[in-house]
Amino acid sequence: MNLEEAALKMLQNEAKKKDNDKDKDKEGTLDPVKPDQLKKDSVKDREDDDLDNDGDTDNSDEYLHKRRKAISGAIKKAAIDEATDT
Repeated sequence: MNLEEAALKMLQNEAKKKDNDKDKDKEGTLDPVKPDQLKKDSVKDREDDDLDNDGDTDNSDEYLHKRRKAISGAIKKAAIDEATDT
């Protein structure tokens, strides 16, 4: 094996590693929240309670629902403030 072949093989291996890392990242992502689900009062009323995909519904899922609701409210408030400033 010459130097060029070794370098090519190394680059191909690096590309495979990056593809594998991308697949792993997708596995750990959170489920998207449906806007109508944010309006419900408790986690128990929602369709998908397990937001962090750890296999159970616990305080961390409730925290994530509340955090997403707070963030979406802040974004709406910022958009309204921006619209009224002009």
